[in-house]
Amino acid sequence: MGSRQGPPKHQNKFAWVPKAGVKINETEVGGRFRPLSEITGVCYRCREQIAWKRKYGKYKTLTEATKCQKCTKRNVRQAYHKLCPGCAKEQKVCAKCCSRVDQIIGRDIYEVEAEQKMLDETIKNARERDRRTLLRAMNKDNKPNKSDEEATRSDSSKVGDVFPSTSLEEYANKSGRVSRIIGHGSVPDHGHDDGDDDDDASGPESDEDHNGDDEHGLGEDSDANEPSQLQKKMGFLCSSSSIFFKFGISIIFLVSFSGYIPSEAYDPLDPTGNITIKWDIITWTGDGYVATVTMYNFQQYRHIQAPGWTLGWSWAKREVIWGMNGGQTTEQGDCSKFKGNIPHCCKKTPSVVDLLPGTPYNQQIANCCRGGVLNSWAQDPATAVSAFQLTVGQAGTTNKTVRVPKNFTLKAPGPGYTCSPGKIVKPTRFIGTDKRRVTQALMTWNVTCTYSQFLAQKTPTCCVSLSSFYNSTIVSCPTCSCGCQNTSQPGNCVDPKGPRIASVIPNPGKNAYIPPLVQCTKHMCPVRIHWHVKVNYKQYWRVKVTITNFNYNMNYSQWNLVVQHPNFDNLTQTFSFNYKPLTPYASINDTGILWGIKFYNDLLMQAGPFGNVQSELLFQKEASAFTFEKGWAFPRRIYFNGDNCVMPPPDSYPWLPNTGSHKSIGSMFVAIALLLTLFLHGNL
Repeated sequence: MGSRQGPPKHQNKFAWVPKAGVKINETEVGGRFRPLSEITGVCYRCREQIAWKRKYGKYKTLTEATKCQKCTKRNVRQAYHKLCPGCAKEQKVCAKCCSRVDQIIGRDIYEVEAEQKMLDETIKNARERDRRTLLRAMNKDNKPNKSDEEATRSDSSKVGDVFPSTSLEEYANKSGRVSRIIGHGSVPDHGHDDGDDDDDASGPESDEDHNGDDEHGLGEDSDANEPSQLQKKMGFLCSSSSIFFKFGISIIFLVSFSGYIPSEAYDPLDPTGNITIKWDIITWTGDGYVATVTMYNFQQYRHIQAPGWTLGWSWAKREVIWGMNGGQTTEQGDCSKFKGNIPHCCKKTPSVVDLLPGTPYNQQIANCCRGGVLNSWAQDPATAVSAFQLTVGQAGTTNKTVRVPKNFTLKAPGPGYTCSPGKIVKPTRFIGTDKRRVTQALMTWNVTCTYSQFLAQKTPTCCVSLSSFYNSTIVSCPTCSCGCQNTSQPGNCVDPKGPRIASVIPNPGKNAYIPPLVQCTKHMCPVRIHWHVKVNYKQYWRVKVTITNFNYNMNYSQWNLVVQHPNFDNLTQTFSFNYKPLTPYASINDTGILWGIKFYNDLLMQAGPFGNVQSELLFQKEASAFTFEKGWAFPRRIYFNGDNCVMPPPDSYPWLPNTGSHKSIGSMFVAIALLLTLFLHGNL
């Protein structure tokens, strides 16, 4: 017989400890990155049982919602529960053991979210003074080390976080003041008159109310309705008619705008142009979601060329990207905390780029894999869209727990775009291939990015030169339009007549961005547009447009040219370019976009003998407006690839010959003819 003494082994709490000393993987359910949800809706005994299962590794989570034994709906989202929260609350029983108890442990997340929504609406609709009173009352019972910003932040804090064991109504009963805010949306005025009828509603409170207020630290003196001297002074200083109030508002306004950076750019020729990024959540996963991100280039004439766009953002929580299709992140980041399956990207601020053409089909989705090149909306709407798909983990699995990323950035490929914060919008609707069924995203938010040439670069990238048939003067691009030749460092440009020009031209990679290496000129611009008034007919007049590339490092593919001229309303024909009118203001048609014909001249080659494209435009004369005087035949504004080109000063435009000189020349010919006639008659 054995010598063992004491209780049996199954009763020895020190002998039977499953998984003793074994660490739970942080990425597994129950780990630091995927904590278990709070136990709610059960009695105290059932809560202890579930907590014991969690502690000793016996807890089995639900992979999907199960049926409620009462209503048979799949609304049970917590393991070991038999009833859904609605049925358990209606019958006032424990959701696990179905027994009637006096107190239910915890509060359901949906109840907390409903109360948070009601509180948000109350704060939103209340006056500023009422709102601050409510927030002060809510923060009264908080710990001293908890900041006001954390307590009042509406996007992350919940009512249950501040008062985990009470409801909003129960807390409102703690203070008569807060109860009046919730019920009526106003509080009595003390020492300040806004012109409202608040005095009638601010009668003396009962002793009962005062006792309740004093009990919770919110009590007032017996003469609370009489404003103190300090309240009178503060009411005077903060009144809207006070000079101190107006001065303070002015100071705040100036300080706010002193560091203001505009988030949007305005282009008068394309006032509604932008790049819209639509983030559609398609399905939920075990710890996150699968989303399709689509970029729409709604800019009429500004496109994104190679090496393509780069989209970045900052995650709001601890999200990771498990996988991607149609795109990839530039860096993976530190994924050392994960074991087994390694995420595609663990960075807090990922940067996504498009895949290159020729990517395997199992890694593609629709509208992807063009190397990040986006055409303009006016040239080709079909290629003005780009998309990629990503699987996000540790992000929440409901519309209430998912957080919109922050600090969106777009490089195309350099700076210039400013993106707005993500805004939750109506879910996107998708039409099936047979056009008989419509589905929609589970959640959608939009980001709008606008372009500013000032943010993109300090110097222009193109210039304009002018000439005409009626004047021998050729007006060149203004000197130093895009920069000046550096005589101390001659390597900033290339002499086309130099003997070793090929040795200074690098051979970049397919998607490498390199600065322009321009030909040495007086204007130092990579691109020059020349506008020549060629012929004048009886009812028409003709213009020749030539685009010359002075950049040895770049071929401009899918280029476009935007010209503003008052006679574009009467444009009859373009001979070698595609044309489309731009009418941002419907009643005015004075702007057009020109671009190359595919496989003919849609590629502007690098500097050299083939580095130019040209076409002619035929305009019909309008008797009421047409003239060659005062430079009317020349454009008002020219854009190349969306960048504004430098125009010559108006006083240097080619002018018509002076009519006075014509008269003097004519009179001289008449005098010579008379002298010849007299001379001949004298000889006869």
